Amino acid sequence: MRREIKRDSPIPLQMQVKEYLKNQILSGKFKPFDRIPSDNDFAYSLGVSPTILEYALQELSKEGLVFRIRKKGTFVSEDVSKINLEEGRLCIGVVLPDIKDPMIGEVLMGIEAEVTAQGYNLLR
Repeated sequence: MRREIKRDSPIPLQMQVKEYLKNQILSGKFKPFDRIPSDNDFAYSLGVSPTILEYALQELSKEGLVFRIRKKGTFVSEDVSKINLEEGRLCIGVVLPDIKDPMIGEVLMGIEAEVTAQGYNLLR
């Protein structure tokens, strides 16, 4: 597995993992009802701790992209196949002048939380 998580990025690891998994789901790598790996090996293959992976899975659950069954795991939602970014869901883009500033990651998290709460997608 190619690691797409960058430790030197100003974007927090949990956001990077969440976006990575979201992209995997929306691209069809993980299909509806597929189980998302949530074990230590998968977390370490991404270069993060199991806690970071757990946080990302919780956030994806809040967005409705995955659902969780206690003691069974995390699964891709059936509704993912109905998500069409061109129809019905407006994407909001964020252009940032300098992503080297550590504060940008925090600002981006806040923007994403509000945009998602309003039913939009954030493009970065």
